[in-house]
Amino acid sequence: MGKTIALEYPELNCTCIDYDALETDIQPLLTDICNCGDETQIIYRKGKRQVARLTQKLHHHEMVKIDGEKNSIVSHQLIIRDRSTLENLQWEIITPQAPQQGEVTIQVFATGLNFRDVLNALNMYPGEAGELGLECSGVITAVGEGVNNLQVGDRVIAIAAGSFSSYVTVDANLVIPIPSSLSFPEAATIPTAFLTTYYCLHHLAAIKPGDKILIHSAAGGVGLAAVQLCQQVGAEIFATASPSKWEYLKSLGINHGMNSRNLDFADEILSITQGEGIKSIPSKEAVEILKYLLSSASPQVGVLPIDWKQWQIKTPFYENFQENITTKTKDIPNDSLEIYNRDRIIHHVVAEVTKVLGIANQDTIAFDIGFTDLGLDSLSSVELSNRLQTILKCNLPSTPTYDFPTINSLVDYLVEKLNINESDKNKTLTTQDEIAQLSEAEAEALLLAELENIRVD
Repeated sequence: MGKTIALEYPELNCTCIDYDALETDIQPLLTDICNCGDETQIIYRKGKRQVARLTQKLHHHEMVKIDGEKNSIVSHQLIIRDRSTLENLQWEIITPQAPQQGEVTIQVFATGLNFRDVLNALNMYPGEAGELGLECSGVITAVGEGVNNLQVGDRVIAIAAGSFSSYVTVDANLVIPIPSSLSFPEAATIPTAFLTTYYCLHHLAAIKPGDKILIHSAAGGVGLAAVQLCQQVGAEIFATASPSKWEYLKSLGINHGMNSRNLDFADEILSITQGEGIKSIPSKEAVEILKYLLSSASPQVGVLPIDWKQWQIKTPFYENFQENITTKTKDIPNDSLEIYNRDRIIHHVVAEVTKVLGIANQDTIAFDIGFTDLGLDSLSSVELSNRLQTILKCNLPSTPTYDFPTINSLVDYLVEKLNINESDKNKTLTTQDEIAQLSEAEAEALLLAELENIRVD
C-alpha cells in the first residue's frame, strides 16, 4: 500500500517504517516519524536501523592456485540452475578461459539487461535461452593468436553469451572498440537492439529517405533503436506505444504517435497517407497488422519479423552464435494433480505472496485487497505464477493476478481449477479493456505466454 501511495501521490512524501515488535525503545521510531529525511523505506531489526538503498560494491579479484600452477584470476558469473523465480539467481565462482586463436578475454564493466534475461530466469523464454546476459562492455585483458585489430587495455563493446560475469572470453569478431564519447553503461545497451534493427531496416528493407516506416512498440529497446536509424536515413516514422509514452516519443521528433494496444492505428495510417500505407513494419505482431493495412486500395507494405533463426541461416556472422534453437514447450503434467482443500490453497497463496513481496508478517495481508495495492507488479506477478505452478503442479497463466486481482478471487480460481481439473488451453485470460491498461512489459509477457501455445507451420 505504501509503495502504491508513493507512486500515485508523490506529493504526500509517504515513508514506510517497519518497526521490530520486539523493540522496547520507541525513541528511534519517534525520531523517524518526526524527521526521516529523504528515506522512504526504513526497517528496524535488533536495534539497527536499515534503509532501502543500492550502492556499488567494489569486488577485489581473488587469486587462487589451480592444480599447482601459478595464480589465476577468479571470476564470478550470475547463474540460475532452477529457473522459475528470481530468488534462485546466484553468483558462481568460475575460472576464466584463456583466449584461443581469434578470441579475446574481457573484464566486464557493464552488462546489458534485456527482457530476454528476465524471461530466461522465470523459465518463460520460448526455447533454450542459454546463459544469462547477451551483451557487455569492458576492457580487454588478454588477446589470443591471430587477433591484430584489438589489444590489451582497449575499451570495447561485445556480444557475449553469459556476460553477467566478471570476465568473458569471446570471438574477436563480436568485439569492437567503444567510441570515446560513450561510457561503459551506455555502450552495453547498443549491440542487441541496434544490430537487430540495423539488419532489419538496412539489409532486409533497404530503407531510404522519404520511406514511411511503422515502428510498433516504438518506446521499447528495439523500437527506440529503429527510431534513431530511421531518423538518420530521413524516413517518415509512424510509431505506436502505450498512451503514457506518447509525449516521450513526441519529444524525439515523432509526429505520428498512435496506440499500440489495439489496431485502430491501421486506419489512422491509411488516413494520414491517403490510402498509400507504409513500407515496412519491424514488429512481432506484423501479420495481424498486415491484414488491416492491406485493406487499402493501393497497399505498399513490407513486413520485417525479427526471427533469429533466419539470421543464423542467412547471415554467417551469427551461424555459430547459438547452436540449438527449439520451439518445443514444456507442459506440467496434470495426471498427478493432488486434490487440495481451500485452506491449503489459501496457505500456499499467502505464503508465496509474502515471499515474492518480501512481507515479514502474513497476518498483515487482507484477502480482499488488490494485488497491485500490495505492491505486485508485472514481473512479480509472473514470479508468483511460477511459484504456484511448481507447488500445485498445474498449468497457470503467466499473470493470473490480472484476472483474479485479490487473494480471495485467486483462491476461488485455484480451487475450481484443481478440484474440477478444467482445461484452460482455449480460455481467454484477458479482456480487451484489460489489455489496454497493461504496461509494455506486461503485454509482452502475456503475448509470449500465448505464443507458446501456437505452432506456426
